[in-house]
Amino acid sequence: MTNRLFYHRPHCVLRFCRNSFLAFLACSVCCCITATTTSCSSDDDPAAPAPKGAPLQVMVVFSPGQLGDRGYADNVMTGIYQLKKFDEVTGTDSINVDFITCGDLGDTRDALSDWAATPVNAFYNSSYDRRLLVLTEPYMAQWLASLNATLRPVDEVLLLQVAEADVKRLAAQHKMEGRLHGLNIPASRSARRFATFVRQKVEEKKGSDRPYDLSSLPMLRLFKDDIVDYRDSLSEVLAQELTKDTEINSIALADTLSDDVYSSSQSALRLQTAVKWGRMMQSAYETDALAFCIVDLGAANQGFNYFLIGAPLDTFYTLMLDAEPLEALPQRLYIQRNFGNALAAWAMNWMRAPAATMPIQTDMPGLCTDNIDIDD
Repeated sequence: MTNRLFYHRPHCVLRFCRNSFLAFLACSVCCCITATTTSCSSDDDPAAPAPKGAPLQVMVVFSPGQLGDRGYADNVMTGIYQLKKFDEVTGTDSINVDFITCGDLGDTRDALSDWAATPVNAFYNSSYDRRLLVLTEPYMAQWLASLNATLRPVDEVLLLQVAEADVKRLAAQHKMEGRLHGLNIPASRSARRFATFVRQKVEEKKGSDRPYDLSSLPMLRLFKDDIVDYRDSLSEVLAQELTKDTEINSIALADTLSDDVYSSSQSALRLQTAVKWGRMMQSAYETDALAFCIVDLGAANQGFNYFLIGAPLDTFYTLMLDAEPLEALPQRLYIQRNFGNALAAWAMNWMRAPAATMPIQTDMPGLCTDNIDIDD
């Protein structure tokens, strides 16, 4: 048995296949290379049957510049690793797992269009029986209009971070009933715990020489709510749980969906902006006792972490969505949604199910954890 590495033309796809392991080496690149590895029979063995390759393929699409975020995108990547291990554990050649990551949105769309129109295992020159496309961000649903013309009737699409109403509306709009699915991990329980945490901290400070001001709760996002429908339940739950006098202020990096938010060339600027926002929050805490904020900036979360590492000991409480623990920062709370496990579990069920029979929507709230410490 030999192990071959086959390179295609420069592209934005990194591809994982049977008996291979391509570690992700860099996330902010302007272009990528498609690499496919597989095992085949020795050319010296004429009696060996011609290999056919895996009949199934999963393609995961990431936003530019988000891999390496130590948060949501990297968590999804762990699901890719889990699926990659499936054939190694079972000793079969049943599924190829690939992903697309590019330097900007235009290249991402081009790479996705090329993939949709070419349902062929390039190494074996044979068509996949079925394919699953995984779109990791809600805004990617707008690409379905151009993709639907080239996707085959046996190809299906899984949208992450969406609600059932979104999937039903999009399926009817694009005539993809039965082939369009949603997967989400609502953070409702963690949001309620955070609301309780906020109320308890405010109560502790009552009567002190510096009581906390809860008139405003900043929520730092990549986009405004009218650009992206956030389905993490944070805004809805906090609006219900906190006093009516608390205004949840959504502050966004961008007013429109553009490469300013996602291109690799702008990554340093996004980090700098997150650090700047941290300093502004510290100023608001010191002058007005605004003691809480929520941060959901994707890869730019790291910029806010940089600020917190150097922040004064007396600082505000930060709740960071889709973040890893940082035990050295006691004022930094986190919510971690394990989309990697969710994707792996969903895709394994899809592998066993007949085409177009998976549920419209699957919610896995049990895969959401946090470090929010409250008094029961």
